[in-house]
Amino acid sequence: MSESSPHIESKAELCAYFEAGNKPASEWRIGTEHEKFGFRLADHAPLPYEDAQASVRNMLEGLVR
Repeated sequence: MSESSPHIESKAELCAYFEAGNKPASEWRIGTEHEKFGFRLADHAPLPYEDAQASVRNMLEGLVR
């Protein structure tokens, strides 16, 4: 952390920091928020970063082709 960053010293301060970023209820919209995880369909194992067939790298490279 830099010298100008506040030091959070309690759980209450941490909660207050995050709560300060909340939108007012009047600005809420309907939507979904979730993470997407890549996995192999055959056995539901997580994707390795590099692999000849199914991998995170192959997915990312496919986005720029």
